[in-house]
Order: sequence, then structure tokens, then C-alpha cells
Amino acid sequence: MPRGTPDWGEYSPQGEVSKSLDLAEIAVRLGSPVIYDRNGTVLFMDTFQYGLIRWVVNAKAECTISACDTKAIIGPKSLKFAFSGTSTDLSYVGLTPPFLYFNRNGYEITAMWDDPYIFLILDGQLYYNGNNYGFGVKIAPVAHKLYVWGATDWITVASDINIDATGDVWYFIKLVVDAVNAKYVGLKLNDRFFDLSAYTPKIQASSEPNMLCLFIQAFQTAAQAGNVYVGSTILTINEP
Repeated sequence: MPRGTPDWGEYSPQGEVSKSLDLAEIAVRLGSPVIYDRNGTVLFMDTFQYGLIRWVVNAKAECTISACDTKAIIGPKSLKFAFSGTSTDLSYVGLTPPFLYFNRNGYEITAMWDDPYIFLILDGQLYYNGNNYGFGVKIAPVAHKLYVWGATDWITVASDINIDATGDVWYFIKLVVDAVNAKYVGLKLNDRFFDLSAYTPKIQASSEPNMLCLFIQAFQTAAQAGNVYVGSTILTINEP
């Protein structure tokens, strides 16, 4: 452009190329290495870089729960369940997200095992209008099984789950539920999808206020030391 000639382009009518996203949403998506599923709008994310200050921690006998700086998928730390022996009582960390919004919700974690005898449970609890809706999935590496928490008990969904429990492989796990209609939608384990729409969660009366809760639970079924790690957790809404 010749020197001294004004540029009027910035004042001309503009066309929309694409809608911008919330900066927090962009940060989460760019910061996560997961490529299997990026659906939904992020409500909450934690990579445990600040330890467990956001979580309620309940470690049972033969188990310690801590932030770990030797195994991580995003940032410097992960969550570690360390077992020294058989521990059939559920050890867990729990969280109530700061915002309440019900539609199709996603509960997502990345996890890694160095012991196939440790079972991991992803538990989403919905309290709404006097009822507690219990959604949950359980992964049993040694049995190659995936379970869903039904109306009365655990139900086997698959018996061909292959988990590498060498302590070197991270797995993507995402449970999607229809919180409005109190129904399961599905589960994604890496690139494998399991349709859970035929299953009903456990429903019981509750006096708790309306809220969403996420619990990550683990227990050890063998008399040996072992660990399971959680590298990240994301809660989403607006799932398809």
C-alpha cells in the first residue's frame, strides 16, 4: 500500500468465519493429549498438578492415596492409589463440581495400571429432586471384564477387555449419562464404544440437595503390592 494512504479495511463489514470458543474450553482441549473423544462442553478439569486439594480423600486399610510425580500424562503429577496388600474396602477420592447443570453429562478419566488385580470404578452420583441416581462402571483387568452398576448390582457388559498392566500404558475412560432422564448412554474405553442405553442406574430416595458428584474408587483383590494411576479427570455437559 502506498505510504500515507489510509487502510479502511478494519472498518469494512466483517463476515463470520467461525464462532470462537470459551478460552477455558480451548485450554483444556489443547492441554489434553486424548484423541479418542473430545465431545461435550468442559465443566471441570483436574490434572492433579496441585495435588489433591480439590478432592475428598478416603483411603482404606492397605491403601494410600497421594499425588505422584513419577507417572503423569499431563503436567508433572498424577493421582496414585498404592496398595500394599489385599484391600476389598473401597478407597476413593470424591469431588462435587462447582456448577450444577444437568443434561447429558460425561465423566472422563485417564488411568494406568501396574497390577491387573486392582479394580477401578468410575462412579457418578446424581442427586436430584429427592432421589439419588447411581451411575457407575467397573474395570477388572485380571478378569478382562467391564461392569455397569445396575438397579441392584453390578452387571457384566463385556468379558474381553484387555488392559496392559505393566505401568506403561494410559487408558482413556469416559462414561456418558443422560442426567435429565436418569439413563445411561454409553462408555468409551480408548477407541472402543459400549452402548449402555439398555441399563438402568440404581435409584433410591435421598434427602441430599441437588448436586453432581464424581468418585474414583479402587480396591485390590490380591495379597500383593500394586498401583493404579489417574492422570486426569474431566467433567462435561452437552454430550451428543
